[in-house]
Amino acid sequence: MSNSSWYDMQHVHNQTFSCDILHAFQSKYKDWEVTSLFYSALHLINGYFDLHDIELPEDHHRQKKTVNEKLQRIYHDYTCLFDLSIRSRYIEGYKISDLEVKRAKEYYSNIVTYIKKV
Repeated sequence: MSNSSWYDMQHVHNQTFSCDILHAFQSKYKDWEVTSLFYSALHLINGYFDLHDIELPEDHHRQKKTVNEKLQRIYHDYTCLFDLSIRSRYIEGYKISDLEVKRAKEYYSNIVTYIKKV
């Protein structure tokens, strides 16, 4: 299996996880819904990088830089989704709102739409 196939599988796996959380728990775990959308986007983007022989970034800082350099049209969506996932996981007491989940889904959708076109 090629690396891009693995990234595609992880993308779908994380996207499905996000949908399953929403349906099973009715947004009780908004933090994980946002986080799984972020990682789904990350794996989709890494699959694109792998397929186009772009060196895979080693960490989130380099990932953002590479997205900005190679996929600038989705940079805003990617960084906003990244920021939401960080806040949901690491800022003590931070609660993700329904509006933020909606925005995360929009950012994610924009990323998927763009990657599938290029």
